[in-house]
Amino acid sequence: MNQERDLDFKQLFLVFSHSWKFISISSLFTLFIFLFSSFFMEEKYSSTALYSVNNNSSESMLAGAARQYGDVASMIGLNLPSSSQDKSSYAFELLLSKDIIRSLLDDENIKPKLMAIDYYDRDTKKLVLDERIYNQETNIWKRKAPKNRETVPSYLEIYDEVIKDSLRINQDVKTGFIRISFEHISPIFASEFISKLIEEANEYSRVNDLEKAISAISYLEKELALTNNNNIKNSINSLIESNLNIKVLANTNKDYLLNPIDPPFISEVRSSPNRINIAIIGFLLGLTFSTLIVVFRDFLFTQDKN
Repeated sequence: MNQERDLDFKQLFLVFSHSWKFISISSLFTLFIFLFSSFFMEEKYSSTALYSVNNNSSESMLAGAARQYGDVASMIGLNLPSSSQDKSSYAFELLLSKDIIRSLLDDENIKPKLMAIDYYDRDTKKLVLDERIYNQETNIWKRKAPKNRETVPSYLEIYDEVIKDSLRINQDVKTGFIRISFEHISPIFASEFISKLIEEANEYSRVNDLEKAISAISYLEKELALTNNNNIKNSINSLIESNLNIKVLANTNKDYLLNPIDPPFISEVRSSPNRINIAIIGFLLGLTFSTLIVVFRDFLFTQDKN
């Protein structure tokens, strides 16, 4: 049995030693083919940013009020959060949601830069749009709509076709920090997209909390006018004060939900294609297939000989 194995290994060694030129040439050939094709691939640039989550939120303020005045709030029919919400998880899920993408794409200047790209001019640093898809002068879409799609791309189509593969959002479990990266053929637009996404998330959260605070204040003021109990009045006034603090915060804080630690940058180096990795993959594929061909050819030769 051991002798048979030794013979098999010797046979393989002899086969490879006689075919090393074929294997080497084949591996190098596929390496150069893959490397050459990489120069025709579209170059893309990635921008990355790091954000912390603002925990001075409406939930933390109202949770504190609920601990003190929860009974009074229940008596007058006002629902208060029993505990402060994890704003890091909320911000993370908000950035991943299609709803925030829909709000972002209400800006009609963004859609063509995602769906009607022709090329990026490195000399002028401008993104050139494809006139066959979108007329920049009239702001009219001219593309032939894909099956089950409209001429004007919907936010769902843009999300599925572009954003889902280009946008990366990760959260550090320990610190709660959120890292965002976006890849595009224009390094300038890649940076702008992250900035606009963060602006939209901050505005979305700010307006949502502001509307809740205004509604709560209006309701509390009506209840205040209906009661004669001083203790209840004092509690209601404290609840009104908490919501007024939320209004102040929402009206004065630009970075309402997310604070920049490391803002998005304009990359000077492409993120893809990675020509070294492409060359290595080409070499390994060539090595694998040429080796299989040599082994298979030797097997057929041995069979014919027998």
